[in-house]
Amino acid sequence: MSLHSPPPDVTLDKADLHYSDSGNAYGEFGIVPRDPEQPAQDIEAGEVSAVDISAMFARYPSLRPIVVDPILRATETCNLISATKIGKTHLAIGLAIAIRTGRPWLDRFTIPNPGPVLYVDAELHPETFTRRIKLIGEKMGVDPGELEGFKVLSLRGRGWDIDLIRLWAIGNAVNYRAIILDAWYRMQPIDSDENSNSDATRACNTMDAMAQETGAAVIAIHHFSKGSQSNKSIVDTGAGAGAMARAADTHLILREHEEAGCVVMDLAARSFPPLSPLVIRWQYPVFTVDDLLDPTMLKRDPFKGGRPRKSDRDAKKIVEEAPWTPQRFAQEFGTDTPTKREVIEGRANRAGLAFRTIGTLIAECEAEKLLYLHERKGSNAQFYARKSPELFADDGVSLSHTLPHTPTRARRGKRRVA
Repeated sequence: MSLHSPPPDVTLDKADLHYSDSGNAYGEFGIVPRDPEQPAQDIEAGEVSAVDISAMFARYPSLRPIVVDPILRATETCNLISATKIGKTHLAIGLAIAIRTGRPWLDRFTIPNPGPVLYVDAELHPETFTRRIKLIGEKMGVDPGELEGFKVLSLRGRGWDIDLIRLWAIGNAVNYRAIILDAWYRMQPIDSDENSNSDATRACNTMDAMAQETGAAVIAIHHFSKGSQSNKSIVDTGAGAGAMARAADTHLILREHEEAGCVVMDLAARSFPPLSPLVIRWQYPVFTVDDLLDPTMLKRDPFKGGRPRKSDRDAKKIVEEAPWTPQRFAQEFGTDTPTKREVIEGRANRAGLAFRTIGTLIAECEAEKLLYLHERKGSNAQFYARKSPELFADDGVSLSHTLPHTPTRARRGKRRVA
């Protein structure tokens, strides 16, 4: 058998199958054999017809069953997209375990109808994948016996594309709640072009057909396009043709947060209300939600976008030379005369430091008496200098003389307290 051939137990051809909505109470969709007395083309023609809206009201009184609330429903397709080596597979395995066991995903998103899962892995060796499942399951508090029904189809090196995977899934369907395809770049149709909208549309139609024919939600693990993703809309982040994002029912992305080890999870879902982005923190071997971090603080490269200014080039050189310590921070960004905190933070941020790191370093500098806080009556602003307020007093120089007084403006809609 060649690498591109389906296994011996798959004898079905798509001409021998047709779609039926006579599934079980969960709403899954079964595959029934073609009537040998009726030509396949007649079946296909009979299935396509316009339906009066009154009949649709009666036939479809509610949406399809939820797989992950409020992210994904049965027979929907989903893209899970991020940069490489950021932890997509760990996150996807955690999602698969949640769908199988009914545990909330990320301790946040509920699984109303847990059930069997098929994980199609084309990236890892079976030994590596098995170890990851074991470690992630242990971290989630899952007993190995609870994972019965978690099926893994290991395809690394076999060269199977989405068409063969679809045929295999149809022939081995066991009422899967979800089928996860990891990773999409290894499963694209043979001789297709990732950047071609027509090729991407055909591949997405195959995913849709697999979802309808198995009753499962189909989740494709994909990667970002080149360049910074922080200023792009959600649906513009995936690599390749735009049809990939437009065709999916849910487009879920992970972008780096300015805090190291954290990513911002954001999504656009077709059949759910909008969901606010959230920050998840990498704590090997799983991600956990961090509600204390601001999801709008995406990591940005201050040195991209045109020729950098000389000050930025010098700052980048400084960043690459040595690690940041309180002593170095005070030397690079502190001044002998009191400087407003926002000015110090701006200089440090342009040098490549995250604001959270800047705040930590300022606090350490203050604790070690490398920077001193200077206060001014009538102002809530914070000023820092390498010299203490007592030294200014000894020199006969007050903070009110070294810094011009700027009245604090009252916030609109709030009363100033005298």
